[in-house]
Amino acid sequence: MCRITGYVGDSAEDLQNLFKVFSEGSECDPWLKKAGINHTSHKDGWGFAILDEKGLSHYRSALPVYEDANKLPHPTGRFYALLHSRLGSDQSLNGHVCAHPFSGSTDEAFLFFAHNGGVDCGTLPKRMVDSEWAFKQILEAGGVAQVLPLLKEKTRPNSALNLLILNIPRDPAKSPAIQYLNYFKEPKNEGRIGYYQMYTASLPGGKAVFSSTVADLGVKGASNVQKAAFGKLLDL
Repeated sequence: MCRITGYVGDSAEDLQNLFKVFSEGSECDPWLKKAGINHTSHKDGWGFAILDEKGLSHYRSALPVYEDANKLPHPTGRFYALLHSRLGSDQSLNGHVCAHPFSGSTDEAFLFFAHNGGVDCGTLPKRMVDSEWAFKQILEAGGVAQVLPLLKEKTRPNSALNLLILNIPRDPAKSPAIQYLNYFKEPKNEGRIGYYQMYTASLPGGKAVFSSTVADLGVKGASNVQKAAFGKLLDL
């Protein structure tokens, strides 16, 4: 159970405003109780991937985002950002190696992957979480679009397949992208639906996509906040 935020734009202030609410919502999330989950925070690590004109920053920590002294860099120019905070379903599988975003590559692109939900993937190798298994399927298939039907099929009932992917093409003539998917399967109550719903918004310097907790707390400068399209892989 996780919270995710993505941004494309040119405003470091936008990113800091998003990060502030992302951190607050990770520390105290009323949607967890509404969804029937006996926790109040996303305490099992966090991470980010940010691509700007200077280069690429990738960070993962076992600490909760609200307790970590390491914060975000200050990107310049047009940039692409992905944030993730984690609440692990299996408390024996924690630590920075289980934190998102995961990284990998295909013949076409370098990818950074963040996931919220649960995947029924059978027996896993030691210290591999289901999100990492899902990412492995994407890498082996050569891209997320090719394997979406499988991942939707493997998504557990009463859970979700919410994805954020920073896609950096190998071809420098092609632009990077933040890709997102909002999908959930057979939720048992309105709390689960509300928890898994993602939202998009306009910001003064760009565009964002984020989890419901971030939407509810309100991001400074956000406008045109609306529910993300259901079940479609889209570019932000």
